[in-house]
Amino acid sequence: MIFLSRRQVFPIVSLVAFVLSTSGCSRETGQTKSGESAAVSSTAPSMIVNTPVSGAGNQLSTSVMFHDNAGQMNISELFLLISDPARGADGTGGCVEWYKRSTGDVYLLDDAGKGWLGPRKAGSKGVLVNSQCLISMGNTGLGEVNGDLQWVTSVGFAQGFSGPKNIYAKALNRQNQEGNFALVGTWTVK
Repeated sequence: MIFLSRRQVFPIVSLVAFVLSTSGCSRETGQTKSGESAAVSSTAPSMIVNTPVSGAGNQLSTSVMFHDNAGQMNISELFLLISDPARGADGTGGCVEWYKRSTGDVYLLDDAGKGWLGPRKAGSKGVLVNSQCLISMGNTGLGEVNGDLQWVTSVGFAQGFSGPKNIYAKALNRQNQEGNFALVGTWTVK
């Protein structure tokens, strides 16, 4: 069983969604403007769950919000995990996306759960594919909403990955404080 943490996946070292609407959400590359510096946080970033994700289909549309006490610019890495409920937050045989904010790079965990495919740039025309899912870079990006970080992305599912799935997300900040995977919701892949 593989439990993903930054310490296990770095330096080789990613939410699921076909963006329905990003109005009010400007996309960013993840790089700070010249002269800006992020504040220091004393706690790990947390995920904000307004409405849990639920539904069914071969594509998932959603966004995830994260909060850091030092501000959204202090969040450096994001992870999304979609897996069978029996596996919990184990990335083996699932769909795990990693977003490295400093570079705008997106990675997808390989089928064995041991290495990362990619990178591809968020907002580009590229895709990342394993046996469980396909992540579209054109529908992946970040934005700020009321001082928090919103992550949107697009994931399509392979037919062989059908059935009920749990969706988890977590973030890491610049002080290497890492939140735990939090349950975003459930999805039945058809």
